[in-house]
Amino acid sequence: MKTGVLVHGFHLQAENWESIIWGLPPNLLGRAPKGVLVALEEKAEILVFGTGASEKDGKKEAEYIRDYLLEHFDKLAEFSAFRDIDLVSAKKIIEEITRVEIRSQNTAQEIELAGEMFEEVGVEKIILVSSPVHILKCLRDTMAIWGGRDITARPSQTSWADVSGVVIIEPSHRPDQPKLNLHSFVKKLMKMPKEEQEEIIKKALAQ
Repeated sequence: MKTGVLVHGFHLQAENWESIIWGLPPNLLGRAPKGVLVALEEKAEILVFGTGASEKDGKKEAEYIRDYLLEHFDKLAEFSAFRDIDLVSAKKIIEEITRVEIRSQNTAQEIELAGEMFEEVGVEKIILVSSPVHILKCLRDTMAIWGGRDITARPSQTSWADVSGVVIIEPSHRPDQPKLNLHSFVKKLMKMPKEEQEEIIKKALAQ
């Protein structure tokens, strides 16, 4: 079974970018090292670095993350998870299978475009890598776009917030729940302009 790994991008101007993407040695893997580890363990055919709306030094998120990873590859030895891995051989493998997706502007587009790359090489198993607070959204979007495939999620070990702060709103399915699904309201809210979102939230919190 051919495997493809998608490492989700992260805004390049985020204050905690390095800890999210690289991690905190020796035990907390960021997205890039986690993606490398998963790709090596699964003998992946392709490792895709996704992008988003940010740029730095003329590079899209995916390009910047890939270059950062390859430039610091020998420092993976600082992580206990790579203690028994030959990093010289590993780097050659990662360089051969890595591709960057540089067109997307959000998570859904990132998944769709990475999926097209997976299809080109006949990937049957998709593994997502992102931060714990983001991975559930990635999994939800991937199931919606590429449902029917073998899809799994492997979270990294660093986040910009505690995962307990993530709220999951399922469509109602019980007779004692309101017929007006809260998830529909939240989806509509997220599509509103920032000013309208803030006004609605302020009014809701004031009640």
